[in-house]
Amino acid sequence: MPQFPVIITNRPMLQTAPPHIHGEQAFWVKLREAELIKRHELGVIIREGDRRDPVQRPKQWLPTDVPIPVFYLTDEAARGGPGTPFSFEPDDLNTVQFGRRRILHLDEILQIDLVYDDRYAVPHTAPELEVYLYGELYPERRDRPFAGSDLFTLYPVDYVTWVNG
Repeated sequence: MPQFPVIITNRPMLQTAPPHIHGEQAFWVKLREAELIKRHELGVIIREGDRRDPVQRPKQWLPTDVPIPVFYLTDEAARGGPGTPFSFEPDDLNTVQFGRRRILHLDEILQIDLVYDDRYAVPHTAPELEVYLYGELYPERRDRPFAGSDLFTLYPVDYVTWVNG
């Protein structure tokens, strides 16, 4: 495992990832996640579903041990509902990498799962998780709540610093 932050030159485009609807494969973040990533303070990223298999989830799968660009949805796009066009903030070159991903049922996620390297996910505690899921990450699911048996992927985040060389 490399020592972080890793310094690389010329941020690579992911060649191992399947095509994404907007071209380059990247981690999309919004609102509080975006603010924490900009300050390199986010420790865990949480996403709905089992995202281990590139065949089953080709547009949501991301490789491990590979630098991945971070794309920030604008506030308007992040708060918009279905049909709101995607728009992104200018690229600040933030890049993340994770050596692993954990797949847990919603009712299995504990506070210890929400911290990595002394940095937290947006929800700091398991009771805050559902408030975060419905209030910010997946507001469209308020009418269709997640079951305790639903799977979530947790990505412990390492930050990669790159220089243009």
